[in-house]
Amino acid sequence: MGREVATGAGRPLSAHSRRVYWLKVTLPVVALAILSTIFLLARHIDYKDNLPLVRDTLADRVRDPRLTRPDYSGLTADGAAVSLTAAEARPGAAASDPATAKGVDMRYAKGDRTLHVTADDGAFDAGQGRMTLTGAAHLATSDGYDLAAPRIVALTGATDVTADGGVTGTAPMGRITAAEMRLTGAPGALQVVFKGGVKLVYSP
Repeated sequence: MGREVATGAGRPLSAHSRRVYWLKVTLPVVALAILSTIFLLARHIDYKDNLPLVRDTLADRVRDPRLTRPDYSGLTADGAAVSLTAAEARPGAAASDPATAKGVDMRYAKGDRTLHVTADDGAFDAGQGRMTLTGAAHLATSDGYDLAAPRIVALTGATDVTADGGVTGTAPMGRITAAEMRLTGAPGALQVVFKGGVKLVYSP
């Protein structure tokens, strides 16, 4: 027979009451044991060991100030939405010097029409609202232009993009090469002019 637990009045408890009684006694003990285990196993963080790393990071930022993932957006005079992002940007050495950037991505959009410019490196002249892109500079539009050039210059205040140093790529009418190119007008109403030794291999 199971052991009976008596009440204060001396009456034996029922089986259900005995289970409730023992649960009231054992559950707090189990909870305390679990909490103790958590605190014992928790990893101790020595903040003193991390202080040199924090100091080094701050000192590096002071010596070489930079901004990670900068993001600019606005509206051009011709009504296109323009956005400019980069993996990293640094201010110019002097106030009048352009800021430099790595991993530049610039987009113009109007409705469902887009103009996308990318490059490994960029220099942004805030006073002129001009981004100069170099290093694998590339331009693509939703109208079918896909062009590469050593240098591409794009404005933030208007849809105005120029490329020089030798432009190669594809246009809606075929493969094209030229010394330079200028693209103006909001996406969807682009005007593209190629100059200097223009050669087009027509693809019907």
